Amino acid sequence: MVQNQGKVTALASFRILILFLGMVLALLAAYKFRNNAPYGDGVHYEALARSLLLKRSYYYENPGEVKDHTILYRAPGYPAFIALIYLITGPRVYAIYYAQAVLFVVTLLIIYKIGYLLTSNEKTAFLSIALCLFWSPFYVAIGKVYPEILWGFLISVFLFCSIKLLQKTSLFLILVSALTLGFAALTKSTIFTYILILPGLILLYSKRMKKQLFFPALLITLVALLTISPWTYRNYKLTGKLIPVNTGLGLNLWIGNNPDFYEKPWNWKDYPQDLRDNLKGKGEVGRDEIFLNYAFMVMKSNPLKTLELFARKFSILWLGSFGAKHSYLKEDPPELGYFHVYDFGIPYKSIIQIATFILAIIGWKSLPPLSKTYALPVVSLILYMTLIHVVITAEMRYVVPLEFYKLMFNAVAINKFIEMLKGKLAKSEHG
Repeated sequence: MVQNQGKVTALASFRILILFLGMVLALLAAYKFRNNAPYGDGVHYEALARSLLLKRSYYYENPGEVKDHTILYRAPGYPAFIALIYLITGPRVYAIYYAQAVLFVVTLLIIYKIGYLLTSNEKTAFLSIALCLFWSPFYVAIGKVYPEILWGFLISVFLFCSIKLLQKTSLFLILVSALTLGFAALTKSTIFTYILILPGLILLYSKRMKKQLFFPALLITLVALLTISPWTYRNYKLTGKLIPVNTGLGLNLWIGNNPDFYEKPWNWKDYPQDLRDNLKGKGEVGRDEIFLNYAFMVMKSNPLKTLELFARKFSILWLGSFGAKHSYLKEDPPELGYFHVYDFGIPYKSIIQIATFILAIIGWKSLPPLSKTYALPVVSLILYMTLIHVVITAEMRYVVPLEFYKLMFNAVAINKFIEMLKGKLAKSEHG
């Protein structure tokens, strides 16, 4: 009894130590990036936050060759998060980074709990968050005005509650799952369709579990949609069109399936002249519809090239841009280094990305049947988000919130290898 209590105390102390180390590293990352000004999408997010806080409006004017204003293109969740931080600290950009550092550590704790729920193994759960501590993309994300850290936190809460619901139905867990999923959609709208198909995912379960899960899944979808509905109504009042969260599908589909975007960095002046002419004078909804038409035109004109770009986007997401000739992403500059085999590029980081991707698959496959059942919410979300970004557009940062689970499955595989090695050593000693 005393021995068991000592073991529990040691494990609790070790968990606190890992989380403390995570907090130290996260705060160091926030301190390192404290002077970083927002860039790219971050400029819009920060400006919209100031508009919410100071003007009580959601508006950002972007002067350029074609003056446009942003009231529909950006999802409101992340600007609202920044506005809340500014309300507490004043409009200081570095405060965003420190807030994201804290959220990262809270997410680590939730990942630990998810790892334990799936495996019932403290070592695997510990190893999951230990691997996360040494995964540099998380710390880069902390120091950027991008929604990945916030979205990762919301998704971790949703997945934790979803896995708990597979074990025992609870109205509280249903409501927390629904609210976090709704807020996640208001932060990154790419998950909106997942909300709609969520009740259909119960088909993946056994007949007994289908009956158990149908009502919770339906209720999660309905409450999540209800959470989003005030913003949807706002968009309808502004445009007369049903826009659940934001526009941007057309623009991102066109960017992601336009071969020219993968050959060199682009800006507005590089758009085709006929497209630029058609966009002039159009509002946000009209522009997005034009981009959507151009995207389908480009995709239909060369289906094989479209499939090649799908593969390239998958590589950007999970394989470290393996095979890329050139990267157009600011956070992934060619200067990081490539091996070249003719025109086939092998970024240095792709070696690690490919290894961890393969190890994650091995880890998932090595789970026992019941654990695989509990892991279905995690796997279904990873597959859904991968498919969405492979079809539309891809940047490596889009899957940073999902890499918590990739590393968790890595921990499962590593622990399995260690157990197998111990078993072989034990046999050799007795032999």
